[in-house]
Amino acid sequence: NYNRPLIILIEKNDYKNLGSALDLGVSDYIALPLIPEDIKARVRIQLNQKYKLISANIDSLTGIYNRNYFDSQIEAFLKNNIDISLVIIDLDLFKKVNETHGHLAGDTALKEIAQLINQEVRSNDLLARFGGEEFILALPNTNLNDAYLVAERIRKIIESSSNTASFGVTYFK
Repeated sequence: NYNRPLIILIEKNDYKNLGSALDLGVSDYIALPLIPEDIKARVRIQLNQKYKLISANIDSLTGIYNRNYFDSQIEAFLKNNIDISLVIIDLDLFKKVNETHGHLAGDTALKEIAQLINQEVRSNDLLARFGGEEFILALPNTNLNDAYLVAERIRKIIESSSNTASFGVTYFK
């Protein structure tokens, strides 16, 4: 979980199970007896590390995943032989939006479209900003036909927001 560090308490000099605990996802440990300042410092360190991890994986403008995180997750899907469909979404005439209305308006449009798309995906799908005005959606365990249906649903939603987009859909088995 990105949101909370997991810190365990151990008896002083009792480190025999620490390796197993760290392998299970424990972030840190505190040896007894408890010292309040030690607890506060360790929690603060863990929260800072989690924040850095989140910041490294999230596109700062849109709030969705960035390309680096997406690439790492695709590698994991393929390594684990998970069937996956990909939907690439490229906003049409986006350069004209920036030229006509300014980059702030373009940024606002990107945020809104990212939110619209994100509302339409399942919790195990992976949406990322792929480039300037390009998004990519990974649909694990989704066949090509179902991926086309998802793309069409998203196309209609983008169109209803007075924008248009071009789509590419592919499938990896």
